[in-house]
Amino acid sequence: MTLPDHLAALRDEALQTSCESWAKRQGWKLSPGLDRAGPCPMPGCGGTDRFSIHTGKNLFRCRQCDIAGEGVIKLVMLTQGLGFTEACELITGRRADAPFDPEKAAEIRRQNEAAEKRNRDDAERYRQKARREGYEIWQARSRDPGRPLVAEYLMIRGLLTARLVELFDQIRLGQHDDLPYMDRAKSGPWVQLAKAPAMLAPIQMADDRFGAVHRTWLDLAQPKGRLVLVHPDTGKALETKKALGIKQGGAIRLFTPENPRRIIMGEGIETTLTPLAHAFEPDTAYWAGVDVGNMAGKASRDPDGKIVQDRPDLADLDCWQPPDWCEELIYLGETEKAERNTDAKLTRGLLRAQLLRRQAREANPDLPDLVTEFVLAPEGGGDINDLVR
Repeated sequence: MTLPDHLAALRDEALQTSCESWAKRQGWKLSPGLDRAGPCPMPGCGGTDRFSIHTGKNLFRCRQCDIAGEGVIKLVMLTQGLGFTEACELITGRRADAPFDPEKAAEIRRQNEAAEKRNRDDAERYRQKARREGYEIWQARSRDPGRPLVAEYLMIRGLLTARLVELFDQIRLGQHDDLPYMDRAKSGPWVQLAKAPAMLAPIQMADDRFGAVHRTWLDLAQPKGRLVLVHPDTGKALETKKALGIKQGGAIRLFTPENPRRIIMGEGIETTLTPLAHAFEPDTAYWAGVDVGNMAGKASRDPDGKIVQDRPDLADLDCWQPPDWCEELIYLGETEKAERNTDAKLTRGLLRAQLLRRQAREANPDLPDLVTEFVLAPEGGGDINDLVR
């Protein structure tokens, strides 16, 4: 939609404020770093770190109430319950019908376009740098063919069955004997908080290229075999599973047989390996989707801008999609992180895959139809791996 000149000028002036700058103006408490996290500003949501602003991409999202978008205008519209014009007026501090200087407006437009290009270029450089660093870690993995640390970790997770042992050399997992764990200090710079063995897995993109490395730091003395780490400044428990590189659109292809027709996919490695270890099917690929957002893709919005969880936004093609050979796609549910509306999101991801396959078959009838199924998490919480443990 083309805006009249006075609204376009107001919009461009508003866009000179970043999401991060608006958050500072509002006094929102966010962590330092590139992806700043804190309580959600939406009434009744809150939390401690469920809301985040990506300062490089100028994106925001809450994993609980699902507000999400790009740019300060959308952020103000959603958090303040305002329309487009009212949000622009609030950001700029001037009314839409106030006089404006066309020459100044044109200069602001040029500045915004230049800044947007710089941000895109910076984001792409950052992505590629992270991908290279991830590849270096994967290449530096131990060349011990037995991968004893990984095998012992999988045994702790109830996965080292006779079937998995038989296929162990074909499963795409590696180990690093002493991998640094880096995080941001309270003052901002990256610091090493620990050094521990890690299980590694490559995340591959749709074109088979390396996208990122997935790292699981290990402490085999812990009940689940994973390193337990607390940030020394904040006292917050840290996530000891991380991906480094480009993960969106990729998958951890743990095991792919010759001539597969089915993909079983959980979010994590352990969830995905559970049916391989305990209910193996020879025509099945076992791939992990890395995170729920990658498996589900974006949701559509209603006319008021609210997310419709069960309706995919088919314009979002950045998330993972099954390859053309896949005839059956099975997602494994979990309730460990129920605040993320996991079931609804994964069901949406399956619907997206079906709808896109139908569109593709209209152009290429030789493509197989796609059957999908969602396996609910066990009653009582957790995931299928908790059940076998």
